[in-house]
Order: sequence, then structure tokens, then C-alpha cells
Amino acid sequence: MASKVIAMKLISAVIAVVEGRPVNVTQLCRDVGVSRPTFYRLLDRYRDEGLAGLEPKSRRPHTSPNQTSLAVEEMIVRIRKQLEEDGLDYGAITIWWHLKDCELSGPVPAPATIHRILVRRGQVEPAPKKRPKSSFIRFEAPAPNDLWQIDAMDWKIVTGIVKVFNIVDDHSRLAARSRAVEKATTEQAWITFGQASQRWGLPLDEFCHIYNTQRRHQGISGQIPIDRFNASNPSGPATRPLPHPTWPGQPRPVTVNKTGNIRVGSYIINIGIKWAHNDALVLIDDNHASVFIDDHLVRHLKLDTSHRYQPSGNPRGGPRHPRLQS
Repeated sequence: MASKVIAMKLISAVIAVVEGRPVNVTQLCRDVGVSRPTFYRLLDRYRDEGLAGLEPKSRRPHTSPNQTSLAVEEMIVRIRKQLEEDGLDYGAITIWWHLKDCELSGPVPAPATIHRILVRRGQVEPAPKKRPKSSFIRFEAPAPNDLWQIDAMDWKIVTGIVKVFNIVDDHSRLAARSRAVEKATTEQAWITFGQASQRWGLPLDEFCHIYNTQRRHQGISGQIPIDRFNASNPSGPATRPLPHPTWPGQPRPVTVNKTGNIRVGSYIINIGIKWAHNDALVLIDDNHASVFIDDHLVRHLKLDTSHRYQPSGNPRGGPRHPRLQS
């Protein structure tokens, strides 16, 4: 009964039998792909109900003992609304964790069921199909404080949009610091990092407290970050300083000429006219050169051994600097 043609052939045969016309039931069942008991069930339904008895019957059970109750559905919607108002994650898995803590009288609906309820209630906006999680390769630091992650996100408040820095411990997902700033600058990132390094900030704000001690994290199988952070010995600084890099050659003192060039061995390297008449130190490492002025690296380049002159590499046609007089 997979197509309209087969269904009509079967119906015609049922009607023909009732009207007393000869039908090869065995051959018919073989042709349409049904069993003889199925044919005779249709025959009985036609005799009892007429054509209405030949319409497809729903296989849905008359009762659904495992269907989520209206009270639980209302609780799911309330939990989602409260989480959203608190600025926390309000996905199906997070709601599932909260329902498990509510000690329901019946079974807790699965995350997939919770998601379907939210979709049916108009609580979920359609989103583009995402890359499956199974395609990601997850790296995880072996111990707390071994690796931190930092990022910045936009957050809307009453006065407008601010940037929020978040520093998270890679192993435990503990929020070491969460801080709002007007602009996500390098200076503000370092300030946030410095505060996090002093025991997660002084003191932890409300968001970090909830994130670290109450919220279950999907990335660590529903564990609470503070529990996982305390479960292992954190990493610390090395017991001895790292070795200082060594250079194969001695620094070469040179003076930048009035055209912004320096001469090192057989090479002429362009540094820039703004450095004219400055003293510099040059370090040559195989076919790489590093040029320092006042302890600042002003140029690092790979030497083109096929040419004597090493240009700046900047695009031509930019603003020209006046040539200084000697």
C-alpha cells in the first residue's frame, strides 16, 4: 500500500469479493505486497464500515502515559524565561538539569523532548543548520590553571553596548574573571588577566559565582566547574627559569645612514628614513636579520641571498618622508 495505484487495486479487489466477483486473492496479495490476513482484515472493515473502513488508520495510541504533563510544560517555559532574564544559558540541556533538581513526581523529560516543547510553544527561533559537534576535535588542558582562554563579547545594557571580557580555565571551565569595559583594548585585556590571576578577581562578582558554583557545564558532561577545578592539583610556575635563547653570532653595531639604510657585511638593509643617524644593533641568525634601536626591534627579515640590497617590503606610492641632511 505504498502508492496510490496499489491502494486502488487492493480496494477494487475488496469490493469485487463483496459483490461476488471472482478474485485470485493469493496472486493479488503477491502483486500489491500485502499478506492474506491483511487483505481479509480490509475485507471485514469494508463489510462493517463501507468505504470509510478502507481509509488508513492512525497508529497513534489512544492514550500516551509518557506524555509530558501540562504542569511540567509550564515549568519548562518558566525556567527558560527566568534563565534568559538572568542572562544565563537557557537551552534544553540547561533546563533539563534544572528540572532534575526540582524532584518531579514523574520522569524528567529528555532534552530533545524539552526542545520540542519549546518549539511548539514558540520559545525557540529557527536557526541555520550548524556544523555537527562530532566534527570538532576538542583539546582540553590536563590540569586546572594549565591553560586559560580569554575572549570578548558584546553585551547590551541600559546605556548601550559594552564589551565583556571572559577568562575561563580550559580544564575545569571555571570563570577566572568576567569584566565589562567600554572598549576591548589590549590594555583592558591585560588588566582583566591581572585581576583573574589574583584568585579570579577580588571579589568574584555574582555572575562568576553562579557560573562557577551552580551552573552545570555541557563541555564537561554536566559537571560544575568549581567541583572539577578542586578535583585535581592545579599547575604552577616552573621550578627553574626557562633557558635564555642563544645567538650564533655577536651583535653588530651600525649607524643608519641619511637614506635609512644600514650596511651589514655584503648586505644593505633598508630600515626607514625616520631612523636616519640612529645607532643600531644587528643580529644575524643564518639567513635572518633582526635590527634593534634603543632596545626595540625595528625590523626583522629573511635575507634574500640573491640580492645585495634588501628593500623595506612596503608598497610603493605611500607617503614620502623628507630626506635628512647629514
